[in-house]
Amino acid sequence: MTAQQEIPNEYKVLQEGQTIASSHKVVSCTRISERVEGDSYASWVALCENTVPYSYHKWVTWIIAARPEGWSAGSGHYFRPDEWESALANYETRGGLLSQG
Repeated sequence: MTAQQEIPNEYKVLQEGQTIASSHKVVSCTRISERVEGDSYASWVALCENTVPYSYHKWVTWIIAARPEGWSAGSGHYFRPDEWESALANYETRGGLLSQG
């Protein structure tokens, strides 16, 4: 693959700091499944922050898959701005690990 060729969406790796669903910044993510050619897509459990000011739901945990059409976020649990601890606990319950960086 040359430097000018784009990596197909289904081979991309979710990373902290990326924006998902137009306004949600990935705070932490943990891969929970690998891509299996012709069978399934790689997926992550992700803890995201809604970057829209004054949003009712500031935090969300999602399962995010790398699909051919782009990132697909589903199975969301949503939390108000004052529910950071609950969002973090939900992320960890779903298999998320906080980065040590």
